[in-house]
Amino acid sequence: LGDNNIGLRGCTSLAKLLANQDSGLERLYLNRNFIDDECAVVLADSLATNTKLKQMSMYENKSIVTVLGWSSILNLVCKTSSIGNILDSNHTFHCVDYIRAMDAIRALGTDDANLLYASLGLNKEADKLLVARRKILWSHARGNLNLGETAIDTSVMPRILAWIGNNS
Repeated sequence: LGDNNIGLRGCTSLAKLLANQDSGLERLYLNRNFIDDECAVVLADSLATNTKLKQMSMYENKSIVTVLGWSSILNLVCKTSSIGNILDSNHTFHCVDYIRAMDAIRALGTDDANLLYASLGLNKEADKLLVARRKILWSHARGNLNLGETAIDTSVMPRILAWIGNNS
């Protein structure tokens, strides 16, 4: 779908397709269109429950994706607001061709850009439970995991870490 002047209206239509569980689309090429923050948010929201799309290319777009768009993509693959949200994150989507290190770092900052890259890389793994466990561990190690009102007894931490690192 490259070079088709796709903007928000087109992305909204594509989002309906991507949100459909019967969609078998694995790669989406949106190169040289008008993908901006609003488009990135709409597309990321539609991929929340999509387990098929693995790659999306937005190379050489005529619009700019800033912190709002990059944050929506990060939250798609690793929403660190709670353990449940990390477990519910998309663990299939693993490639955004538009990502250039400096663009993501400028928009998200180094820590979040690294989490985005790491999460996309992890999503290539077949064992999705292990992917989710590693995302939980990384988010917790970064200090960004919101445990809410839950107080974790330090004596159970070894068991929690064993569960996260367990391959079975």
